[in-house]
Amino acid sequence: MSNKQKTNNFVKTVVIFNSPANTGKDVAVQYLRGYFCTGEILAFKDELYKDVATYFDIEVEALVEYHSDRSLKEKPSLMFPKYEHESLKQYFFSLLYVIGAMINNRSLMSMGYYSSREALIFVSETVVKPIKGKDYYGKKLVEKIEGHQRIVGVNGL
Repeated sequence: MSNKQKTNNFVKTVVIFNSPANTGKDVAVQYLRGYFCTGEILAFKDELYKDVATYFDIEVEALVEYHSDRSLKEKPSLMFPKYEHESLKQYFFSLLYVIGAMINNRSLMSMGYYSSREALIFVSETVVKPIKGKDYYGKKLVEKIEGHQRIVGVNGL
């Protein structure tokens, strides 16, 4: 999908890659950047990462690193508790998480914790969009696009 916009006497072309997980979006964007030897890579999730990190009180870099590891992103993590950190309920689920980890039982582990993918979806759909609107992340991405001279790819969720 391409959208051309006249900016500062040149035409800006934006290509959005949006497809299911593990279909090569990142590879395609990196290829285009290397081919054109210029440009900025933007992603819908850039702003979402900030919101998720704020919600769970973690560093954005730690979240991005964790979520980028394909072996971890689908597993429940202590980084993403479903309930308040200091609540008795969360302590109980922490115990179940440890037991689940010891016996390799993902359903026990997930009772009180989200995977990083689930955490992104939870914050987006339950925390942010009801307040800021369904188009919030799209608008934030457009603001970024308008602020850059050369963009080689926009990665969808």
